[in-house]
Amino acid sequence: MTAPTREAKPAGEKSDDTNLSRPRPWHAAMIADLLAVSPGLVYDPAAAEHPEASPLHHELRAIDAALRSAERPAGPARNNTRFDARSMAEAARRGALRRTHPVPGPVVDPRLDPVSVAIRQRLREIVLSAEAAIRSIESSRRYRDMPIAGNTTLYESVDVPRLHMLRDALRVARALAARASQVTGIPASTQRFLRSRAVFTRKAQRPLSALYERWVFLQIVKAFHGDLDDAFAATLLTDHGGLLHPDFDERTQYLKPCSDGRTLRIRFEPWILTRELAIVGEHGLYRGVEGAHAWRPDVVIQLERGTRAGIPVVESAWIIDAKLATLPRRDLWEQVLKYAQIRSSINDTPVVREVALALPASDDGGIMLYETLPPQPPVPLHVLPLLPGSSTQAAQNALKRLSREVLRAR
Repeated sequence: MTAPTREAKPAGEKSDDTNLSRPRPWHAAMIADLLAVSPGLVYDPAAAEHPEASPLHHELRAIDAALRSAERPAGPARNNTRFDARSMAEAARRGALRRTHPVPGPVVDPRLDPVSVAIRQRLREIVLSAEAAIRSIESSRRYRDMPIAGNTTLYESVDVPRLHMLRDALRVARALAARASQVTGIPASTQRFLRSRAVFTRKAQRPLSALYERWVFLQIVKAFHGDLDDAFAATLLTDHGGLLHPDFDERTQYLKPCSDGRTLRIRFEPWILTRELAIVGEHGLYRGVEGAHAWRPDVVIQLERGTRAGIPVVESAWIIDAKLATLPRRDLWEQVLKYAQIRSSINDTPVVREVALALPASDDGGIMLYETLPPQPPVPLHVLPLLPGSSTQAAQNALKRLSREVLRAR
């Protein structure tokens, strides 16, 4: 059985407009919308570039500083070593971090000190968050750990550095918890970090493309559900069993029963695998062409009529890919037309009704002009001009058309 990985863009392929990465008013509007649902949609707890940018490590440094202010070394010399994830983890293994005692003062059981209790609770949450993030990365390894065009795999180049950071955070958090259980007199000001639920840095912000994909998913859900209140929006977040700020992943979905007995399912970045793997994983869709790599469109809308052998019976599907571009260029269509080959896993029938591009644009960019379309597209093509911070008539019309066609499909 071949283990697929997410398909990478061929070298030299241009899918985004570079000028859109420069600060724009709609960037702030999009981030505000996402933060209202969860900071985890905007900030990556592990961060990809460097441990200094990791929110988890940033917060651990703050807790370490608070504990240092309430400690003094057991020996004659004070250890002024700068906080570093790896050196601190090594110190924890040597037991050096436990050789401290409280500054003289009122005798308080550290287990009852309210600041110590709050810090230890926070550290337990950080441990759960790091463990969940590690599980999430490893669960997708078989889809990402395959060389593409002779290069390193996505797992090796992207995931392994993140795993190192997360495992460092685990070791440091556990060492800090041991220290917090032994000291009192921790400054009360430390609680501002606890009240904020996390200390983030701008360097840990997800790439603009990832932010836009998450925002587009929310707009598609709103088109079928209506406005999302805080409680409902929280149900879209994937529960990894303790994440401080949950995010979306391939399990993220919106379900709605239809009046005719069918089910509407909207999925965020699902893996589209071979039929064999789709059936094993009880997925309703599979990739209908040969190839080594799994597909991962940004949003998939499915109309299902029950299940068979635990597999959803998908009757129709709509595929939406979010691109940072102001116009629906030919090269963008060439990237997504393959999704027309997605088929139903249970009965091997073609089910894709439409492939659409979601663009941060004020209108559809002249999609009806013949010269913008690939010759003889296998399914209807549409543009969803979804520009954060605005509600243009073109956007409203596009979303109304989409929801109407899905709910009336036969």
